[in-house]
Amino acid sequence: MIVENFISGLVLSLAVGGLIGLERQRTNAQTVVGLRSFALISMFGMILANVFYSLSDLFVIAGFIGVFSLSIIYYYLKTFSFKNLGITTAIVIPITFILGVLIGLGFAPEAGVSAIIITFLLVEKSKVHSLAKNISKEEIIDLMIFAIIAFILYPYLPIQPYNFLGKSIDLHFFLWVVVVFSLIGFIAHFLMKFFKKNGLLYASFFGGIISSLSVIYFFSIKSRDEKIVNFVYAAATVGSVIGDLIILIFINPQFFYLVWMPFVFFAITFAYFVLKEKQSSNINIFEKPLSLSAVLEFSALFFIISFLLSLASNFHAAGVVLASLLGGVANSMAVFASISILYSSKQLSFLTAFLSLFFAVVGSSIAKIAILNLTQKDKKTPWKQFFLAAVISLIVFFITNLI
Repeated sequence: MIVENFISGLVLSLAVGGLIGLERQRTNAQTVVGLRSFALISMFGMILANVFYSLSDLFVIAGFIGVFSLSIIYYYLKTFSFKNLGITTAIVIPITFILGVLIGLGFAPEAGVSAIIITFLLVEKSKVHSLAKNISKEEIIDLMIFAIIAFILYPYLPIQPYNFLGKSIDLHFFLWVVVVFSLIGFIAHFLMKFFKKNGLLYASFFGGIISSLSVIYFFSIKSRDEKIVNFVYAAATVGSVIGDLIILIFINPQFFYLVWMPFVFFAITFAYFVLKEKQSSNINIFEKPLSLSAVLEFSALFFIISFLLSLASNFHAAGVVLASLLGGVANSMAVFASISILYSSKQLSFLTAFLSLFFAVVGSSIAKIAILNLTQKDKKTPWKQFFLAAVISLIVFFITNLI
């Protein structure tokens, strides 16, 4: 078994180093550090970790110092002899050694994934440089704000729940949901920024993940075209449901596996109408990746909806479902997060929890259609699509859970 592990580690270390070395040699055919060199460096790290680490970690440290010194010598010769100021290869050399060490210590999957990411960054050099050039000052500031929330405030927030009016409030978990919401906003912003084609689809879908109600209102006052507005409604609804399910995955994966199918079919029904009436435009509704007003609004809604649902859980199940319906009008994602918490703490039955989620989606859809009825007078609004999606999702739930 020990021999088999050593051989498999040897092969993987050669593959990892060879992958990185292949890219380096392809980029610069005249380089003296290519496929063979990187493969040997990775294998060297693997052997030191696998064979000698149990004797003393000084062997690995000495190996790293040696490889790091080799990297400095390479950079010196490259800079002063060949007048080439590129530093990438010199940085990748010790990293390749570390990947070999990880494989030798039993972290082969982590080393493999890291090698793939490193190679991708090396291959897509032009795109990475283009990304850096196109990032604005506002986006960098928003990234800093997000980093402060995610990596400074969140880790140091007290884990112990607080009591508020007799109810336990987990502020640590609350801020974690806010971090997830903000991360979704970042992903939406940058996808729409760097993938300009089908801008209307991206704006509607990713905007729907954050706030489908805002998307519908924005486009309903910007356009009087019935097809465009109904297309936006369908795409935003798909995004809204996907966003709800993403929150559910993060908060309670077990509950997600119990309820995902009806909501996926709800989204698929609207996705059909999106494909049927595909529109193209370069409209972008995200001016910034992180809207503090949107984060604060979501935070306030999440706190209020969570507290009200917690109070409603003390009463009849119908009260929870009604509260979810009303909460869904404001933000269905906040309802999904809150119901997931109540279900995991066994304050709700499975049927009540599912119906609460379902009526949160219903409330969100009704609110969006109501806005269309107010802004798009004498135009057909997508009631039929909504009823069809709702019926299909209930049928799927009945088939998968009650039969």
